[in-house]
Amino acid sequence: MLPTAAYDPEVLNLLERCKERPEDQAPWLVLADKLEELGEDDFAACLRGRGFGSDGFQFSERDQKRWHPFRSFSRADGFSLVDDETTYGPACTAPELADCPWFFSLLLSQCNLPGLNEEELSQEEMFSGWLAYFNSAHVRHLTSLHLSEMSSECLAAVARSHGLTALRHMKLNRTGLAQGVGVRLAETILPTLESLDVTPDYDGRREIDSMLRAVTASPLRSLSFSYSESDDDTALAIARAPLTALRNISFVDGLFTHVGYETMFRSPIADTLKSVALYSCANARFALNALSATHRDMRIEELLIWGTYSRDSQAESSRIDDETFENFALSPQARYLRTLRLTQHGIGPAGVTALAAAGVMPNLTTLDLSHNRVDAQGVESLLASPLGETLRSLVVSNNPLGDEGIKKLAGWKNLVCMEQVNLASTQMTGTGFAALMRSPFLTRCHHLAVSDNPVGDDGWAGFADAELPALNSLHLPSCGIGPRGVQLLAAGRRRMKGLTLERNPLGDEGVAALAVGPVWDELAYLNIEYVGATESGLLALVESVAFPKLKSLRIGYGMDEVKAAFRASPNWKDCSVH
Repeated sequence: MLPTAAYDPEVLNLLERCKERPEDQAPWLVLADKLEELGEDDFAACLRGRGFGSDGFQFSERDQKRWHPFRSFSRADGFSLVDDETTYGPACTAPELADCPWFFSLLLSQCNLPGLNEEELSQEEMFSGWLAYFNSAHVRHLTSLHLSEMSSECLAAVARSHGLTALRHMKLNRTGLAQGVGVRLAETILPTLESLDVTPDYDGRREIDSMLRAVTASPLRSLSFSYSESDDDTALAIARAPLTALRNISFVDGLFTHVGYETMFRSPIADTLKSVALYSCANARFALNALSATHRDMRIEELLIWGTYSRDSQAESSRIDDETFENFALSPQARYLRTLRLTQHGIGPAGVTALAAAGVMPNLTTLDLSHNRVDAQGVESLLASPLGETLRSLVVSNNPLGDEGIKKLAGWKNLVCMEQVNLASTQMTGTGFAALMRSPFLTRCHHLAVSDNPVGDDGWAGFADAELPALNSLHLPSCGIGPRGVQLLAAGRRRMKGLTLERNPLGDEGVAALAVGPVWDELAYLNIEYVGATESGLLALVESVAFPKLKSLRIGYGMDEVKAAFRASPNWKDCSVH
């Protein structure tokens, strides 16, 4: 028997009011009072006394996982069914389920209510319940659906439903794909979908290929396969599918050979693609070779190829090297690029020299060569190229630039065009950072990342006098910044909106310097996790009035009492504390 609250019209009306204004605490507290009145004490206690921010609930570490799915229900246009351990299904008859969307959502909130474990239901009962829900009027407004680790009966019901007429975006994460379901999805759901993100379980990989082969027409613009071990059969299914509107395609952990890449990039979908992303896919070198050699008139504007972290011989041989990079840079496919991200490969000075010499990327605004072998010589080649005239974002993190490379970059006149610069983990010391601060060409840079470099306190000596009028975001984890560095940083704070100081040895003294220093007029985000401060040191911030516009403060895991003190203080009433 369902709880009385599940049928109460006032509860359902209150919930709708909460969904309209999820950031407003008052409707949730009124709902909690009503639930308590109806005997739902545990649920009411969870709603009452919690923090409320721009994203609705803010839970303690203990309740974060247990109640996270309820947050997604507060969205007006999407429904997310997420369960990492125990899957709950509709333990009621189809009419009850269709008439009670609130209880269905509560049931999926991992409340551990008795008698609701899906394991106690037969497959037929589960399928009937899911089908009733997805055919009900309650889902006809949905444009987005996310199913994570749900049963095959759930997805089978989705495939056979007629209620998801407004659905445009669907994400399937480790949700069972039984035989025949893929073909059914191709017939009922794909004809209206604009984006599909699939992370199949092991048994569902081939069913995805069946789904693609069954497509007759689809407005699909974005297709993603995550951790799916997609292979050449998947590539062939995609190449043959009539995906004439496809603009974006991405794979994670694909197992393609050169045949798979060539099959895709020589097929008709290549004519419409604007974005290609390959994360940790096998044989990345073959992917770039296939793009360079295709006879199609590809007009890709965004290309991301992220190599694998493995260091075995097979992984090393599949990475993009200087020669492969040079061939691509000289190919016709490079001239339309606006964003190029080639991360975790073997690109070194010769590759950067080839890129600089090619000069065929007149539209490139974002260049990411992080986790490669670019050194000071490579930087010098980049500076001599015409690329800097169009670039707005430069990422060369995790490369051995050293202070020499940083000094050369600081003197680059085209640095004046950069709005974002990422120099994290580039073997830069305080000497190199001081040279960067003396550069007269960082006038448009609003985001600067120099994390994981031994800058220390001395490097900040010239920060207050640096010409950085646009700077509003600094990413500084693990830079060796102590109390004195914080004081120097505060002296040149300008109109900073975001500041990340995690994993620096600030200690209580450094935190106090932030609290009693000059007012941070525009700061909206502050991260001081793992800075060696004690709970009493962090409590010193509670009475601080130096952060009038702060919206998010991160102090680390645990410390529930400290976080409660922040939330109780009027100085932090508009700030989320994590």
